[in-house]
Amino acid sequence: MDPADPLTPTILQLYTESVGHTIYGTAWIPQSARIVTVGMTSRGTGPVTVWEFREKRLVQATQVEMEEALKCVSFGASVVPQRQFATGDHRGRLLVFDIEKLSLPIFSVNAHEGMINCVDGVGGKDPTKYGAPEIATGASDGLVKLWDTRRQTPVLRFAPTEDSALDVGQADTGYVRVYPECWCVAFGGSYARNERWLAMGYDNGDLKLLDLRKMEVIYEHHFLNGIVGLEFDRQDIKPNKLVVSTLQGHLYIIDLKTYHPKEHYAILDYKPFGTDSTATLWQVRHSPSSRDVFVTCGGGRLALCKYNYPPDRSRKLEDGTEVGIVGTAATVCDIPMNTQTINTVCWNRDKFGLLGWGGTDQTINIGFVTNISSLES
Repeated sequence: MDPADPLTPTILQLYTESVGHTIYGTAWIPQSARIVTVGMTSRGTGPVTVWEFREKRLVQATQVEMEEALKCVSFGASVVPQRQFATGDHRGRLLVFDIEKLSLPIFSVNAHEGMINCVDGVGGKDPTKYGAPEIATGASDGLVKLWDTRRQTPVLRFAPTEDSALDVGQADTGYVRVYPECWCVAFGGSYARNERWLAMGYDNGDLKLLDLRKMEVIYEHHFLNGIVGLEFDRQDIKPNKLVVSTLQGHLYIIDLKTYHPKEHYAILDYKPFGTDSTATLWQVRHSPSSRDVFVTCGGGRLALCKYNYPPDRSRKLEDGTEVGIVGTAATVCDIPMNTQTINTVCWNRDKFGLLGWGGTDQTINIGFVTNISSLES
């Protein structure tokens, strides 16, 4: 698309408000125009803030402050009409709050021995069709755990292997075995009650795909840089694409349609902010209206991107097996939004084109993608 064309989609910044603390996570409250932010103050505490619109302004509706900083937030396991979100703190506690009763969590458990870096939820859309609600957490202790809030112990505990560990130290003082941190988790493949995948990304560049029905790792790949963001293009369909965002400005699109025993999945390496950019792509989020349109954040910029499928998504080899063919990606617009790093961005699932984001400049921002319907074909 031509950037000079007035019909080319772009991102407009509508509202911005100072919050007085660093924002690490944002999430729109389901079926509303309110947004939740979590983060860390200069005192190390964790504010949870609900923002709403009043008289054409973005204002703070409610705020509570937790003892420990919070780094992530998800409504994925909240069953409509309930509005419950999961978050994790720097002490390793998994907390679930009701949006109308923020004073005390409705579920709390000491989930990890280190900081919880990421959380994702699934099953809230329709448990009878897509399976029971579950929450996944990943932490600095290297563990990934799966939770059902009806019990205080994890449904699943996944630890890194000895092969991925490093011995850090000196020969005269001794070595300490260090395991990679889990930086991000994402659910996908939940197209039936008994089907569910979990993707896990680590600081050493390892990606692991876990089939929760088979309870086995079905795919592993090592990238050159640490993985900071993961998202399936849709949670509730058969696995189609997984987007991986990393340090050094790389974004990898994995086509999950065709798996080859030797070549594995087809992978596209794409840099949405240009080949010279080394800005960390902290998150990637797909548009609710199109699974091939996504937004990512790097530095103080937002990029709106579109994935284009090839004419054929696989080809047959001489031995009769099929190998996947990757498509192409294009940056529709790349807009500077903040003076400092944007580390969290989210779409409103009910009001197409509405975005929220935040970061280290201590502001909450609301924006809108114009003419997004033109990208849905």
